[in-house]
Amino acid sequence: MEHIETSSSERADVKLAPGRTVLPIREVVRRIGLSRSTIYELIRRGEFPAPIQLTPNRVGWLSEEVDAWLVSRPRGCQSDRR
Repeated sequence: MEHIETSSSERADVKLAPGRTVLPIREVVRRIGLSRSTIYELIRRGEFPAPIQLTPNRVGWLSEEVDAWLVSRPRGCQSDRR
């Protein structure tokens, strides 16, 4: 398993098993259909998984966390209007 250093204390001990995928922001945007700025706003509010610091200038998201967030979203129209 690979240890990933991060600046976030809650992510400091993340370890990747072989075959797990780390996604760049452009792939996260493509998968969930939200803009980059919206994703970062959701992260700031604690409503989307935080990225992992890969290098001083690069972050990525665990694909499993992004996929889990996506399937946790409500389906269909949530409006009470008819």
